Amino acid sequence: MRSLPPFLSNSNGHRPFLNTRFWVSIHKVIKRWLKQKIAGYYLESDFDVLVPPDGKMGDYSVNLAFVLAKKNGTSPVEEGQKMVEKFKADREFSDRFGSMDFVSPGFVNLKLSDDFLRDSIKDVFAMGSEFGDSDMGKGVKINLEFVSANPTGPLTVGNARAASFGDTLGNVLKKAGYEVGKEYYINDVGVQIKKLSESIRLRMKELKREKVEFGEDLYQGAYIKDIAKDFSGKEIPEEKIMAEAISVMTEKAKSTMAAMGVSFDEWFSESHLHESGEVKAAFDELVSRGHIFEEDGAKWLKMDGDQKAVLVKSDGSFTYLMNDIAYTKNKFESSRFRFPVLVHREVRVPYKKK
Repeated sequence: MRSLPPFLSNSNGHRPFLNTRFWVSIHKVIKRWLKQKIAGYYLESDFDVLVPPDGKMGDYSVNLAFVLAKKNGTSPVEEGQKMVEKFKADREFSDRFGSMDFVSPGFVNLKLSDDFLRDSIKDVFAMGSEFGDSDMGKGVKINLEFVSANPTGPLTVGNARAASFGDTLGNVLKKAGYEVGKEYYINDVGVQIKKLSESIRLRMKELKREKVEFGEDLYQGAYIKDIAKDFSGKEIPEEKIMAEAISVMTEKAKSTMAAMGVSFDEWFSESHLHESGEVKAAFDELVSRGHIFEEDGAKWLKMDGDQKAVLVKSDGSFTYLMNDIAYTKNKFESSRFRFPVLVHREVRVPYKKK
């Protein structure tokens, strides 16, 4: 790939004004245009549009002269020179290329003009936010799920990274014409949620001067004490602590995402899958298909080789994996989307050797 023209480089000539990806995209577009344009002149002729190894040779090189010489019983030199004459007489070629030369033994080399590149950049700025729009994904709906942190504590730097990555990916897909639904999956079911509720409950008791044993496995952060103080002031009863805590932490996550400029079309609660019976339905389907076996009081998913994964624990509760299976099934069966895409989700597939 040749270096950028002088007007796109800074004063020392080393660091380009535009990044390499932009330059590569220009090359791809022009190569495609060249291929179609030349093919219109020479029907049923197979040839390549190449990029010379040395920028001094030009930006593009066409090997069609060899093909025509063999086809017409002439020499590559004769065919190449006639091609140059034809290209120079074409206004579309002369508007784009500052030089068009035949190079022995049979190549036609073309070099983009600086005026054309300058005008191309003006077009980019003139198009503004519409630059790069595409209909490549027209008619295709994608469900893009990202961040999806447990609502048990403040979002982390890692969550922020996933948010910026997922939101950017969604914007790129929309730019390409896809209909994108951005989704945040709220993991509001399971052991960690119970620990959150218990942590707040015990801190509320401490505010009442009651003596409690606060285990090391509970949530230790100052935010737990803040929530406990708020709940105590509102006289939230113990049986409502879990639901209220989930609501508070979810709102905090929404606030953090909004501060980052990241918005979601849907905040999907894992608890919905249980309330609707989708988790049990997904498990029953696996049973009916012969994918489940029992061992040590638990119910396991048969996997490849000698691996297995617990879906129902010995106490009868579903594992994270079973919930994730139901969630994925929900996305695939949803009529709204054709493709479910999960960004930066932890792969929760616990297994052990048989």
